[in-house]
Amino acid sequence: MQAAEYERMYALEGEHWWYVALREVVMWHVRRVAEGRRLRILDAGCGTGGMLQMLREVGEVVGIDGSERAVAYCRQRGLSEVTCEDLNTWEPRESAFDVIVCLDVLYHMGVADDVAVMRKFYAALVPGGMVILHLPAFECLRRAHDEVVMTRRRYTRKSAAQLACGGGFEVIGNCYRLWWLFFVALARKWRERVRNGYHEEESDLQPLPAWLNRILLGLARADNFFVRYGVSMPVGSSILLVGRKPTMSGVDGLESSGC
Repeated sequence: MQAAEYERMYALEGEHWWYVALREVVMWHVRRVAEGRRLRILDAGCGTGGMLQMLREVGEVVGIDGSERAVAYCRQRGLSEVTCEDLNTWEPRESAFDVIVCLDVLYHMGVADDVAVMRKFYAALVPGGMVILHLPAFECLRRAHDEVVMTRRRYTRKSAAQLACGGGFEVIGNCYRLWWLFFVALARKWRERVRNGYHEEESDLQPLPAWLNRILLGLARADNFFVRYGVSMPVGSSILLVGRKPTMSGVDGLESSGC
């Protein structure tokens, strides 16, 4: 990810509708697991620390990120439990966590093998532990923003499920998010090609007027309502997948997940 994108993320993720809505739907799932107990949580690819900061409400949280710049921003937030780790070479402790959150990370060019990383998550979770993934959806939405954030691939619900099952997980939730943003992104892709050319790099993460931010947050929260209960629209700009490590030894989760 370009250095300027980390700077924008650090400045905007506290209030920007995209991050607020994503944190809310992730926390809904995590709180369901917690049921009043303190969890051991890993934020894998924690970025500048917004999600990590909120996860501390429900447990003891560790963050890792492959960027020294991201780790530095986390520490500016007072988050000391963050280290710089490359997921490709990271060696997890067995059964160290109850929950692993990995938001918009596995799509990245820097991830050599997303299935191999999922297997590491599997090893790092206790039996019955949960992984929450957020992934960009549909290759047809690839445009200039993907160059800024170094997108290697975009997923469908099917390929996201295959990713989770390849790591050994049962898929217990797999939904497209932000169906309306799918059409906005298509329109922006067309505009980029007509006006500027596809290769002009431009990030989607920009400051917004407060009124527009409130409207978009309201739309995203309405979308979250359906996602929380496993109702997926036919399209979306992102995918939220929730997987569980089977509790019985020798069970790979493929039959119950329908992979």
